[in-house]
Amino acid sequence: IVTINTNGKNYKNGVESKEIGLFEEYSILIADGVISQIIPNSKLSEIKYDKKIDLTDKIIMPGLVECHTHTVFAGSRAKEFNMRLNGKSYEEIAMAGGGINSTVKSVRESGFEELVNISKPRIENFIRQGVTTLEIKSGYGLSFYDEIKLLEVVNKLDSLYPIDIIPTFLGAHTFPPEYINDKEKYIDIIINEMLPYISEKKLAKSCDGFCELTAFSTKQIEKIFIAAADSNLNLKLHTDQFNSIGGLELALEMGAKSVDHLEVLSDVDKVANSETVAVLLPGVSFSLQYNYAPARKLLDNNAIVALSTDYNPGSSHINNISNIWGLAAFKMSMKMEEIITAYTINSAKALGISEAVGSIEVGKSADFSIYNAKEYSELLYNFGNNLNVTTIKSGKVAQKSAPILQVRDETNYTANRDKDTIPNNNCSKPKVLTGVNVLENRNFDILENKRVGLITNQTGVNNILISTIDILNNSPNVNLVALFGPEHGVRGDVEGGEYIKFYTDTTTNLPVYSLYGKTRKPNADMLKNIDVLVYDIQDIGVRSYTFISTMGLAMEAASENGIEFVVLDRPNPLGGIKIEGNIVEEDYISFIGQFPIPYVYGLTCGELAKLIVGENFIKTKPNFKLNIVSMENWERKMDWEETGLNWIPTSPHIPHSFSPYFYPMTGILGELRNLISIGVGYTLPFQIIGAEWINSKKLTDKLNSFNLPGISFIPITFKPYYAFGKGKYLSGSQIIISDFNLTNLTEVQFYILFALKELYPDKNLFNLSSKNEIGMFNKAIGTDKIVKYYNDNLSISEVVKFLNKDLSKFKEVSEKYYLYY
Repeated sequence: IVTINTNGKNYKNGVESKEIGLFEEYSILIADGVISQIIPNSKLSEIKYDKKIDLTDKIIMPGLVECHTHTVFAGSRAKEFNMRLNGKSYEEIAMAGGGINSTVKSVRESGFEELVNISKPRIENFIRQGVTTLEIKSGYGLSFYDEIKLLEVVNKLDSLYPIDIIPTFLGAHTFPPEYINDKEKYIDIIINEMLPYISEKKLAKSCDGFCELTAFSTKQIEKIFIAAADSNLNLKLHTDQFNSIGGLELALEMGAKSVDHLEVLSDVDKVANSETVAVLLPGVSFSLQYNYAPARKLLDNNAIVALSTDYNPGSSHINNISNIWGLAAFKMSMKMEEIITAYTINSAKALGISEAVGSIEVGKSADFSIYNAKEYSELLYNFGNNLNVTTIKSGKVAQKSAPILQVRDETNYTANRDKDTIPNNNCSKPKVLTGVNVLENRNFDILENKRVGLITNQTGVNNILISTIDILNNSPNVNLVALFGPEHGVRGDVEGGEYIKFYTDTTTNLPVYSLYGKTRKPNADMLKNIDVLVYDIQDIGVRSYTFISTMGLAMEAASENGIEFVVLDRPNPLGGIKIEGNIVEEDYISFIGQFPIPYVYGLTCGELAKLIVGENFIKTKPNFKLNIVSMENWERKMDWEETGLNWIPTSPHIPHSFSPYFYPMTGILGELRNLISIGVGYTLPFQIIGAEWINSKKLTDKLNSFNLPGISFIPITFKPYYAFGKGKYLSGSQIIISDFNLTNLTEVQFYILFALKELYPDKNLFNLSSKNEIGMFNKAIGTDKIVKYYNDNLSISEVVKFLNKDLSKFKEVSEKYYLYY
C-alpha cells in the first residue's frame, strides 16, 4: 500500500515528496465509503467485516487526481499539430486563426448533449487509468451562453460518473474574436454577467485565467480575480508559460491554490515555501517541443509540486498518464516517489480538497488505484502502458479493467456501513434485463406453439441491440405471423403525426398493420390468425406520448377477440417515483390522453397495463389474460444511466436518454406551434422556448425569478433548421436541469406561459392561435381550465394548485399495481 501519509499536513513539499509511506502486508477497512482503519494483516482475524478483497501481488495507491485538464471540447486541431511539426510556433498558429479560438468556434457550434457525449470516452479513459478526481476547465466558449454551457456539461458529466469531476471557470482563457478590439467589454461580461451567474448557480469551484502577452495582462487578471474571490471561488492561474509578466507574483499575493505551467520560471524562490502549488504540465512541453518547467529546482527548494496532463485539443492532446510520468522522470529529473506524490496529494492540494482525498489515511475517502504490479517502481519501468486494473471511488468500483478481485463473504464488519460499500466481484450494479431479455432467457416459454402478433418499433431491442422482431422471427419455437406499428412506424422511420398505411416488412416479409392511420385499434381482420399479441415498445413516461394509447387500445381489441396480451416490460426513463399533473377529464379523452392518469404517471408500461385493466379504463371480458414479463434488477429510483441500457431514440425528437426529462416541460406548449418554438427543428428539442418577438434576457430573468427547484434558465438565440421559425433567428431561454429529483417537470411550461403573458400582454397566445391548435392544447393537458385561467387572469399559483389536486389519490391507486420497488 502506497499511503502518501501526510500526518494531517495534507500536502508534501521538498524532500518530503519522496516519503510515500509504504505499508506491506496490511489491510484497509472501509465504512460508508471512508477509510476507517489501516491494520496489519496479522490482526485481521480480530475484525468482523462483510467482504474481503484479496489483492495479493498488487499495488494499492491513492486514487489519482487530475488537477488541470480541458477535457470538454469539440473539433480537431490536427492541422495545427502538423503546422508545429513544420516549425510554426504556438503564437504563429494562433495568429493564423488556430489555437484556442479554433476550438471556441467548434464548441459554439456544438449542442449540450453533443459535448456530453464526445466527452464521455475521454473521462472513461481517465477512470481506466486510476483517476478518481478530475478537474475540467471551461474556456472554449468565451461568451456568456457558451461558457455556462460548458460548465453545465461538466456538472452533467459529474452526475453521470462515480468519480468526482470538478468544474473550473476559465472565461479568461483568451479574448474571443468579437471582443479583440474591445477587451474591457469582455472583461466586464466576465465580471458582471458570468461570475455572478456561476456563483449563484454554483457551477464552478474555482476561477482560472491565462496571464500571458497574447492573452490577459496582470491588471486584467487582477480585476477578474477580485470579482472571483468575492464570488467565493478558489483562484488558479496559467502563468509563466511563454513570458513572465507578473502573473506568478499576482497569484501568490492573492493566495491562489495553484500556479500552472511555469515553463519560463526563472526565480524558484518565489514559489518555494509557499502553500500555492506549482502544477507542472510536461505534456505541453513535449507537444510544443518547448522548455520544461524546473521541477528539480522547485523540489530542491521546498516547493509543493503537482503534475497533470493538461489534456486539451491543441498544446497537449495527451491523456496517457503513464506518458506524463515518463516525461516527468526523463525530462524533469523527478523521482518515481515524487511523481506519485505530485499526482495524488499535491494535485488534491492544488484543487483545495487534500483534506478529503489524495492519500490513504484514516478518515479520507476510500479512493484507490490498483495496479497489477508487485513494486511501485514497475509503474515507471512500464511507462506508456496502463497497469491499472481497478479504480475504486469512495469504496465502490468505478472501473474494472481486469478480473483480479477475489471477494469472499465473511462475518459482518460492524462499523455502521452499507453492505454494498465494498464492491463485489461484479464490480458494478448488474444491467437491467428488460422483458424481452427475460423472455429470451426463458426460451419464449409463454409463446410456444402460438401464433404471435408483435406490436413494436425501433426501440424494441434486447440488451445487445437485436430487434425483438428478429429475435422472435428467428426463434424456432415462436411463430411470428404479423407486425403492428405505432406512431412513427414499426422501424421508427416515419415523422410524428403522419398516418401510416398497411405494408410488408422487407426484412421478414411479414404484414405490418398500422395503428397510427385510419385504424388506431386492431380490428378483427388484423387479429384473425393470432393467438397472442405481444407489446414491446419503450415509452417515455408521459401521458401524451401515444405509445401507451396504442397499448391500451390493443389490449381492448385483444380482449374483444379472445386473444392473450403480453407486455414485455421496460424502464420508465423518468423513474418510478415522479408523479405530476392533472388527471384527464372525460370530455378530453383522446389519443394523446387516452386514459384518466396524470401527465407524468410514474409507472412502467407493464404496471400501467395492469392499472388500465384493473381500474376498468378499457372494456375487457372476464377471461381476458394479461401477462407481464417483468424486468430484472430495475428499481423505481433508477434513472436511465443506472440501468446500463442503451438509449434508442423513441421518436425523431427524443434522441437522447435525457430527452424525456424535457418533453413534459414544454411539450404541451408545442401545440401552439405557429407562435413559439420549443426547439423542434433545432438541436435542442423540448429544451428551449423562443420566438422572434421574445427578449431572451427579460424572459430568462423572469423565469429565474420563480426560483423553480432543480432547474434554471439561460438566454439563447437559435435558428431552427425546420418547423416553426425555420431559417430565422429566434430568442428565448434554455432550460438547464441541475437536480432532476427536485424538479416538477410538468409545471415548467405553465410558468413559461404565464411569464410570456406578463412580459408581452399584447401577445395573448390563445387569441392568436387557431381553434385546432387550442383544441390540441386542451387535449394534451386534458382540460380546458388552463386556457380559462389564462384568459381570466388567474395566477400561476392557481394553475399549479389545479395540476396537483389529484396526485395523492392516483398514487394510492397506482401503488396496487407496482411490480418494482
